[in-house]
Amino acid sequence: MEEKKMNLRLDVDVQKLKAKKLRKGKNKAEEELDSLKTDYKKLRLSVRIVGLGKTSEQWREEIREERNKSDRWERKFQEKQGSSYGRSCGSDSRGNRSPTNFGSTG
Repeated sequence: MEEKKMNLRLDVDVQKLKAKKLRKGKNKAEEELDSLKTDYKKLRLSVRIVGLGKTSEQWREEIREERNKSDRWERKFQEKQGSSYGRSCGSDSRGNRSPTNFGSTG
């Protein structure tokens, strides 16, 4: 009978150790999961900030806007070129210099 009690106590101790080991493993897994969640949130924020998370339609719209800006700046540049430099060097109404009137005082 004593031996049975001893074996039962040993079995209980083994079960307690197994349960403790499982709890530690579970806690570690939960900590790693929390860390992964935090990393994921940071990554998503970075993607949003950089703009990589845009849809193709959003990219098309952004490209369209940038082209429009570029065109406006190009027109302004051409207007400045045409009004100050082109006319004095014999150019047509669009500011394009032609070889026939190059250097003429027009």
